[in-house]
Amino acid sequence: RALAVANLLNGSWPSFIVHLPTTLVISTTLAGRAGLAYTSIMFTAATLRLAGAAVLGHFLLPPAAHAGGESEAPKKKSFAEVLPGLRQRLVKRFTTLISVAAPVYYLITLASALGFFGMVRDLSAAHLPDFFLPVEAATLIIFSLTAEFSSGFVAAGALIQNSTLTVPQAAAALVIGNIIATPIRVLRWQLAAFLGFFKIRLGLILIFCNQAFRILSLVAALFFFWQIFA
Repeated sequence: RALAVANLLNGSWPSFIVHLPTTLVISTTLAGRAGLAYTSIMFTAATLRLAGAAVLGHFLLPPAAHAGGESEAPKKKSFAEVLPGLRQRLVKRFTTLISVAAPVYYLITLASALGFFGMVRDLSAAHLPDFFLPVEAATLIIFSLTAEFSSGFVAAGALIQNSTLTVPQAAAALVIGNIIATPIRVLRWQLAAFLGFFKIRLGLILIFCNQAFRILSLVAALFFFWQIFA
């Protein structure tokens, strides 16, 4: 439970702030106010994840134990005592990386070379329903599914400049594209890493919790944004 909560916390402000300089510069430069609105929605979602993880940690984790007096410091082990266990753990970790992480990376690379992600993009373009946004917004959603991060912002800037989409519509479309791209993001970047670091079952659970938490926060932040600005 502590690992799951820590993983959710790491996916909130820490993860957002690491990518904030690049995201802010690219989004505002290419998409103007829509890029700023997009970044604001992402920040709101990260804040919701931070608060949600803190609340979950309060209810799921046991309270910290307070010792009555000074506890005796644990005895430090020598390098010779640590070496056998360290060697065993390194061999186990290396075996996991070779047997799980490496094949996943190769399979994803193969899928990309065979055009799997392009096929997903084309199918989404053909069957994407028109919800509350005009059909032109589908262009931004499809661009968000591509490997190029800046392509969606370039398309947003062009559509806004041509008065095809409003700033709230463009920002909402970019966020929706980010949400729809979640499975591709998991396959490309998270799956191999988490399965290499943790046991398969635990890695899958952490990925699911992290992405489900992320999607819920983005949907909530987008809902509030749309109610206020649209």
